[in-house]
Amino acid sequence: MSNSVFFSKLRINEEYKTVTLYVTSEPRQQATSELEGINWGVRKQQEVVNGQLNLVDLDTGNSLKSDHPVVKKFKTYKPGKELKGFVINTDAPVRDLETGEPLRNLYWVEAAQ
Repeated sequence: MSNSVFFSKLRINEEYKTVTLYVTSEPRQQATSELEGINWGVRKQQEVVNGQLNLVDLDTGNSLKSDHPVVKKFKTYKPGKELKGFVINTDAPVRDLETGEPLRNLYWVEAAQ
């Protein structure tokens, strides 16, 4: 299990109005480089584990919906923000819903024990 979890992006499923947080095992980093007279950001390639966090609303017992008040707060998160209390379980890959095959480098995020 990866011990540190850092926010990467928020995704809202428009069909079901559910919320997923995508995280990484360390903050993504970038360097600045110049090409053709223009400065560009270039991602530093590092071994990063990716995780998917689906939260459950304890009041309803259902997946967190996009109209939940906390989602407004999630929308303010910047990539790299540490999310304490969670771990990426590298023994539990996220699987393709149609084929059942594990998705490459994407694992479920769980509450830290």
